[in-house]
Amino acid sequence: MSVRPSTLRYIETVYDDDHLQTASPMRRLGGALLDGLLQVLTLWIGWLIWALIVAERGQTPGKQLLGMYMMRSGGTRAGGAFHYFFRDGVVKGVLFTLLTLVTLGIVGLLAALWCLWDKNHQCLWDKVAGTYVAHSPRGFRPLTGNEMVADLRRGRTPSGFELARTA
Repeated sequence: MSVRPSTLRYIETVYDDDHLQTASPMRRLGGALLDGLLQVLTLWIGWLIWALIVAERGQTPGKQLLGMYMMRSGGTRAGGAFHYFFRDGVVKGVLFTLLTLVTLGIVGLLAALWCLWDKNHQCLWDKVAGTYVAHSPRGFRPLTGNEMVADLRRGRTPSGFELARTA
């Protein structure tokens, strides 16, 4: 790869391109639209059940269909219900919804569009929650922090995770 490290996005400094890449704004929009469509088609019930299952993987149903994961700032997958509901429920759902209502939609629009000019394609709720959204082009599933620690304790090198990436 001929890209200088200073031009890499955060996810690309931690993972090899074959494993994970920063999700593009269009892929993120596709995931959000899929989530909305699935919510309508399943009257929220089917989507909610599916979301509860894939939350452990750091995904929503739309993200799962498009091979995306919510990642933590340490480079691990934001797996588990806590991270999912903190980012999507508390930060995005409550905080940004209230700010959007108070500002007549301005904060919500700005927060969603932020990923268009942000180097790491983070929306404002990602910045507040300390998360990134990554895409796995080949079906690689990144490890959570707990899974990575368990691998290291067993003497295994975590798959796909690079502690020091060189160009």
